[in-house]
Amino acid sequence: MLAIPTTCTVARRLGWVAAALALAGCGSVSASSAISDATRDLRESEAQKAPEYAVYYYARAESYLAKAKECNGMGQFQVATEYARTSQGATEKALEVARAGRDQASRREKFAPKNGEREKAPAVPADEK
Repeated sequence: MLAIPTTCTVARRLGWVAAALALAGCGSVSASSAISDATRDLRESEAQKAPEYAVYYYARAESYLAKAKECNGMGQFQVATEYARTSQGATEKALEVARAGRDQASRREKFAPKNGEREKAPAVPADEK
């Protein structure tokens, strides 16, 4: 005889299937979230002139983000998440270096001698000659 499953058994099986499907989708969600966060941070660093002042860290962040997107597209979600987090770390360092570089450039601009001032020698008083 064929046993007909009860409603509780069917509901339990459907619950397990739903849980398995939900867990399978978590990897793609976390990877996509990490990639979007890294993309946002990279745009922020562009606004802070990181490509000009922090060339190495900006290029590193950009490369890791591209690799994260590539891995995400191939279904390697955990690897994509790690690449995106590495990109975020490089972006944070790029922001630090860019801010320091901008501050230094503004100080240099503020305190540097104006055009031709450096060439002029200070006048020597007549009584010291």
